[in-house]
Amino acid sequence: MCLNKVFTQNYYEIKSSLHPDSNYMDVEQKIIFHNNSENKLNHLILYDWNNAYSSNDTPLSKKLYEEYNLALIKSDKKERGFTIINKISTSFSNLSWERTAENPDLIKIFLKNELEKNQKIEVDINYRLVFPNSKMNDYGYSSNRAYTIKNFLLRVTPFVNGSFERDSNLNFDDQFNTSDVISMDVTIPSKYIFHTNCIDSQNIVGDRKIINFNCSKLKDLSFFIYKNNEFEMIKNEHFNIVTNEKKIVSIKNESFKRINTFLSENFDNYSNSKILLTKRYFKEHSLYPYSDIPSYLKVFNQNTINEINLFKVILRDYLRNSINFNDRKYYWVRSGMEFYYLEKYIQKYHADSELIGSLSNIFLIKNHQISNEKMSEIFNISQLYIKRLRLDQKISEPSNNFTRINYRLVNPAKSLNAFKLLELYDEDLIHKTFKILLNDQLSFKNNDQLKDVFKRNTSENLDWFFDHYINFSELLDYKIEINKNKVSILDKSKEKIQIPIPIKKVFKNDSIFNFLHLNYKDDIDLTYENDLKKIIIDPDNLLVDINSKNNYINFDSKRKKTKLRFYTDIESKTENQIYYRPQLGYNFYDGLLPGLTFTNRSPISKPFTFMLSPYFGLKKNKLTGAVSFSYRDFIKKNISLNYFLSASSFHYDENFRYKKFTPSVLYLKRDSDIKSNKFTSLRFRYYFIDRPDISQSERINNVYSLSFTKANPGAKKTKSFNYNIQFSGDFIKNSITLYYRNYFSDYKQFSIRIFGGKFLKNNTSNDQINFNIHKSSDFLLNNSLLARSESSGFLSQQYVRQDGAFKSRINPDYANDFLLVLNTGITIWKWVEFYGDIGLFKNKNVSLQNGYDMGLRLNFIEDYLELYLPIQSSRGFHPNTPNYLKDIRFVLTLDYQNLARLFTRRWF
Repeated sequence: MCLNKVFTQNYYEIKSSLHPDSNYMDVEQKIIFHNNSENKLNHLILYDWNNAYSSNDTPLSKKLYEEYNLALIKSDKKERGFTIINKISTSFSNLSWERTAENPDLIKIFLKNELEKNQKIEVDINYRLVFPNSKMNDYGYSSNRAYTIKNFLLRVTPFVNGSFERDSNLNFDDQFNTSDVISMDVTIPSKYIFHTNCIDSQNIVGDRKIINFNCSKLKDLSFFIYKNNEFEMIKNEHFNIVTNEKKIVSIKNESFKRINTFLSENFDNYSNSKILLTKRYFKEHSLYPYSDIPSYLKVFNQNTINEINLFKVILRDYLRNSINFNDRKYYWVRSGMEFYYLEKYIQKYHADSELIGSLSNIFLIKNHQISNEKMSEIFNISQLYIKRLRLDQKISEPSNNFTRINYRLVNPAKSLNAFKLLELYDEDLIHKTFKILLNDQLSFKNNDQLKDVFKRNTSENLDWFFDHYINFSELLDYKIEINKNKVSILDKSKEKIQIPIPIKKVFKNDSIFNFLHLNYKDDIDLTYENDLKKIIIDPDNLLVDINSKNNYINFDSKRKKTKLRFYTDIESKTENQIYYRPQLGYNFYDGLLPGLTFTNRSPISKPFTFMLSPYFGLKKNKLTGAVSFSYRDFIKKNISLNYFLSASSFHYDENFRYKKFTPSVLYLKRDSDIKSNKFTSLRFRYYFIDRPDISQSERINNVYSLSFTKANPGAKKTKSFNYNIQFSGDFIKNSITLYYRNYFSDYKQFSIRIFGGKFLKNNTSNDQINFNIHKSSDFLLNNSLLARSESSGFLSQQYVRQDGAFKSRINPDYANDFLLVLNTGITIWKWVEFYGDIGLFKNKNVSLQNGYDMGLRLNFIEDYLELYLPIQSSRGFHPNTPNYLKDIRFVLTLDYQNLARLFTRRWF
């Protein structure tokens, strides 16, 4: 086994001075670096994570806008942070250095002479840290000139596997450092309060306060510098915590005692030290989703939630400071350890805490499956949720490859289950291995060396685990079948993997036999005993089977009952569920629409779903409604075929109601990179639409549509291409839509849309099939319009970006031959944009026409809440027209599925 011991520590001697008026810190720094590797070195790599805030093209900025966090992109230049290097030298000789475009938060220093093994070099650096506004990421200065800064110094990155680590700041709080010695003097104005996670001494000289500290084996360095009592200190016999999070301050003393007792009992080298926690850090590293539930809802015992979250945060910091491997590269190990002890803590002190808190006592849902589950079940439910969406990722991936939900919850939970499976395989393996990883300062270069650490503590074969299990992200599906006196466990997975399978037998006398099946064949045959009552595959759900209903069989009752449940629930192994949901809709013609939906849809996706939704229109006193069926078949993890069948009937005018029937097929291919939003789709639809207000000669009941889309939507940049062709017996129309949007500068975006449409055949006089210039006729009834047939009044001013997409009502209203339009927009200030549209319109037997419009767009929430204020168009100067308010257009999304996407898009 080839493992590397940590040898001579690097030494940092630092003098710094904070200047709050200009939000910068001047630093004089000496680094004594020891070459403990086997290599000759001609350069050093240093972290400069403060410089990650310098532009909207840094890896940090790109990571944030991947998650629809535009804080850095939309910040002013004066609010950004950066580092100014004044001088880098050694022995009075200047050294060359550089940053790269790929890693502007790393510095490469070129040595004049190669540094031999066991040699050391002294490097002097003079630099200035200009801190960012902390509103972007809780790092830097606040409006009150309080400073929360962490891992801001220039430090040499660890040398591993023949090269220096090159990890950029990605907002993970996971800087990988060696255990260094840091001696530092910090000078600040005397009116400021100073805290660090080291033991320090403070002296006041005139109007300045000088802080000195010496820390050995220091990995993460944090400062809080503030005035006006912005932070509070919790100091008791268990902990010394400085924080601005009221939830931590409110925690009861008995909770601190439990946390300290657990940590002391489970970790031999655990010792108390000062802990600095910001509000954002506490929330970001608490247990999701409990970290995001507002306390005023009073669903949970708030002290219990705060205690569990504080334990998790303190545990995370302890583990990170105890391990000696790259947290980002081996995230599955460190995060799995964190969740392993977190689950033990919950089960020891809060085993009775319900998954949904006091909601489980509400009479409408107290008999639901979700009301019977405990808090720790969130680990398995979250995994199944992501697996059904086919967004799961193998646990061996570096953490920077994960989606937000997988990073925060799902993959650590998968790692927890991996360690619990190893415990079933060898009872003492995990305890012994964790002790080595935490108590011995060992580093490993790759998975083979990590595997050696585990193999040291067992005589069992671990090839299945390291060669297959941790690199597996496909769906597992085991099924129990009975054939006469033989019980078979079949592997129905598309991608098969050889792993141990936990199996549980329950006999009629209630005796239980648990075992781990180690026969790595595709299928398993078990002997059938006459007194057998139940067989359960994976009773603790460690493998998170994609279909747990066929993992369970009760010989006394083989048929699963169907239960009617209120609103929704999680799935049950033992019963089928249909949900009923009260609904309330609205349109101008039916009025308020109270109704009831019957469905099998639940938060966890299913291959087949249905919805039956009858409504009663209070304005017309008539029944309306909709019904839909869908089936999704994954050809590959990122490719699916989706089949839909829907029918609906609502009023669309005062005395008319439509009937619509639409079968469709959708081919969807996502990018193989789960984090990417790129997709390609091909959709075929058939529409049968009956609209009785249209004369028989103009009526078009049957329409076919084929649409191809290739798009890459994102917070910073969006690109899309769409081609659509619609045809019926009397017309053929096709169109191309190109769209591009990009943030090109600080808080400024530019968008351009090109739409071109052409009738290849048009033998009908029905104007509703024409290309519309400023208002969607929505002939195919695809849009959620509040007043579909209105030509005046507030509801008629609803705007849908379709066809011509003009915001002003200009002449002509439509084009029945061809249409070519350019729509543009550019930011003026924050959410205020200037828009402009120009187009060519051709109607049959009419000369070519053109038109334009321009105005202001108030882009509050893009695609969800917008206002368009016209200024000038082909009609003239709008503010001079009477009833200008009637010219204003609005975008308002009320569809709950679209609204849900607004809040969940940053997680997937």
